[in-house]
Amino acid sequence: MRRSRTHFVLIAVLATLALSALLPATAGAATHKLGTGTAVITLDPFVAEFINAAYPFFPVAPAAIAFNSPGPRVALPITGGAWNTKPHPHGTFLLKGGLFWVHYAGTTLETFTLPAWRAGINTTAGWTALVNGTREAIFDETLTGMHATVRTIHGHKYLQVTGVVLAYNATYVSAFDSAFGTTVPIDTPFGTATLLARLK
Repeated sequence: MRRSRTHFVLIAVLATLALSALLPATAGAATHKLGTGTAVITLDPFVAEFINAAYPFFPVAPAAIAFNSPGPRVALPITGGAWNTKPHPHGTFLLKGGLFWVHYAGTTLETFTLPAWRAGINTTAGWTALVNGTREAIFDETLTGMHATVRTIHGHKYLQVTGVVLAYNATYVSAFDSAFGTTVPIDTPFGTATLLARLK
């Protein structure tokens, strides 16, 4: 039986559509949706000076802090976000939790809280939190050592971003100084972040 040229073109188109449906949704995409994961910030040794100076800090749930091996670190759950590969690698990770600091001025307890963190990697917004109820950038970031890779863990694909170096910015320093009547230098190192989130 002879088939028309149109018939074969139609078969080719349908085959192409079927193949596309079988490919992962993230293949070749410029924007990737993120699922759950964890952001871990390995703290800079300077952080110990905060504690020694009587400004200890604690996690805002569900964030967590650990001081055992491999070293002091803060962990915050990732609840979603998006990662873009074009025109340059950048994205936003939605986090849960934050940190709060305490200090005694005589017998008076003073506090400073930064809840509701978001991690903006190589974005205009940057790393933000609620500062006195308003979302503000709290860290400057250095990305010269940043790497973004896709890993397969237990059959699922994850985006891992490493080497994001964080330092206190002017907004953080101003709010901290106002809360405690002290002085923290701008660009004082905070730590280095590694973020791991499942790709949707």
